[in-house]
Amino acid sequence: MIFRENEKLKNEIISQVIENSRGLWTLAKCVKYAIPAAIIIAVIYACLFLFVPDLGVVIVAGAAKKEIVPIISRTVLILIFGIVLYFCCGFMLANRTSKDLTERTEEELAIADGVIRYIFRTRYVTSPDNRVVVVIPLRDITSVNYNNKTRRIELIGRISSDVVEKYNPAHQYNPNKGNLKDLVIYDYFTPSLVDCLHSRGLI
Repeated sequence: MIFRENEKLKNEIISQVIENSRGLWTLAKCVKYAIPAAIIIAVIYACLFLFVPDLGVVIVAGAAKKEIVPIISRTVLILIFGIVLYFCCGFMLANRTSKDLTERTEEELAIADGVIRYIFRTRYVTSPDNRVVVVIPLRDITSVNYNNKTRRIELIGRISSDVVEKYNPAHQYNPNKGNLKDLVIYDYFTPSLVDCLHSRGLI
């Protein structure tokens, strides 16, 4: 049985994970509103100093004069602060959201001959032609924990994984190290991995 990644469902699960964490939710709001808020504040600031007669006025040679350059530079600084805040909060949000969700890409998942084979590339860490290959014999799964709200599946048992350089899809890799005790997979696949595990009596 071959499972295909459902990108829309994956994004929905990421949103659900963020909403269930107060810290992540706050960061997400900062990312969403940082630049619009900076633009609004910058526009209000510029309008106040440009159009209110007594603001930003200096006396030069006995004559009142608006300081345009400082007004423009401060307005630009406010915009820059908003952009920096946007990228900083975005980085923190991506870093603190489950790496099992955000760092895995180009995923392949299949169950055949009583074995789960899960292959993916780790975003930002491995080169484009490297893959992580995970092999889990169904008979070696001792327990499964499932969170229905976030569709988080934790498989516990004897799990083997390896990083394959210059991965070739035509070659079947079979790591047998038993080097992992558990693995987290979020069920954003079609057909549903949860339904498949349930039909086999594992959930």
